Amino acid sequence: MFTLRPISFLLAIILAVGLLGCSESTSPDNPGGNLGGNSLEGNVDPGTGTFVLKTLDVPTPEGPRARVQLIGSDLVSDPETDTVSLMVSLHSLHPEPLLAPATVWIGQLQPAGVEVLNPDFVRDPFEPEDGSLSLAMYGFDYTDLLGDDGMLGPEETSAAKQWQFMSPDLAPFAFGARAEFGPIHDLPRIAGLCWHDNNRNGIPEPDEQHLPHGVVVMHTPGGEVIDTFVGQNGRYSLPIEEAGLFEVFYDPMIDTFAPIAFSTPNPRQVVITLGPDGQPQSFLDANFGLYTDLEPGPPLIQFTDLPPDSLHYELWKLIEASILQDHILRLEVGFSGCQPEHPFSLWMTGGFMESMPVQVNLVPVHELAEDCDAYFTGVKDFNLWPLRENFLRAYGPGVLLLNVIDFNGEAHQIEWGIYPPD
Repeated sequence: MFTLRPISFLLAIILAVGLLGCSESTSPDNPGGNLGGNSLEGNVDPGTGTFVLKTLDVPTPEGPRARVQLIGSDLVSDPETDTVSLMVSLHSLHPEPLLAPATVWIGQLQPAGVEVLNPDFVRDPFEPEDGSLSLAMYGFDYTDLLGDDGMLGPEETSAAKQWQFMSPDLAPFAFGARAEFGPIHDLPRIAGLCWHDNNRNGIPEPDEQHLPHGVVVMHTPGGEVIDTFVGQNGRYSLPIEEAGLFEVFYDPMIDTFAPIAFSTPNPRQVVITLGPDGQPQSFLDANFGLYTDLEPGPPLIQFTDLPPDSLHYELWKLIEASILQDHILRLEVGFSGCQPEHPFSLWMTGGFMESMPVQVNLVPVHELAEDCDAYFTGVKDFNLWPLRENFLRAYGPGVLLLNVIDFNGEAHQIEWGIYPPD
């Protein structure tokens, strides 16, 4: 049975970056100049500062060979950090469109110590059952850079993507590369959304925040380990080439003052089956819901830059304010309504005020308006822990003055000593 496979190629590219160490920003201006002469096996356009890293000549499933060029530009080196970066785009000389998804994989970095700093995907080294050894590969995703039609037409050039390397002492280095294009649209993949699950129900809701950070790691049935960064929209996507049982794990890579928990399985076990065409079928709902695992208790203080008089909603009265248990603000309040349970929130408006001691403005907000004349009093507690941690990071242990601003704009001051336990 004939199976469609991604177009692939392998090439060696040598960047003589050791010659660039004397400059913060260097662009090539001749084929035999700072880029190492004929090691690039390409040509340079002095007018645009672009250069051809390599012209690729590879077979396609349809028969005709595809010619694709890697076009480099904006080569920059930084001697202080031993880093090198350049912008790389794909230019097609193929007579037929090349389809998304499009990925350029690089590996076999020489000498030892050279690192790829900003890959979209990473394939870890692994030893398949046949005893061969697979080296680490780093992937740059060009899928969204091919244009709105998701393909690279004849003589079209993709948008450029930055490649970043670390080379100790800016020594020359080399790497091999392989590119993959889709022989058909919508090649199989495992994908999903990472989000903050406020109601902990395991289902993404329209008003819940996406998480634009972290790494998703996938273990394939064949023993490969592939990982990718979560995008700014909270989504990730990993290519698959076989059916079977996959394990997918999400590491949000964040530090919080409270434990993190998941409302969805983590890791997830995903079973990929073959479709009628013999190809693996995609699974696009490998989502990860995260929440902060706090014990039920007072609501957290919130932060805003809005002025205090713009925050108040419904009339209320401040009777008394005090600090309990080191980080709980207790307010005794009075308000009108139809029933005694009314929601309040607490906001810190603006930043720390550089006085001695430091001050902050806190605005309690009465969130419910009811057309009744009954009057109630009650106690409202708020968790000031995030404010406490911000103060300790900025100033260390000390005293913070809390200006609790009531509905009429009057400030009621509380002196709060913030000292970590011995």
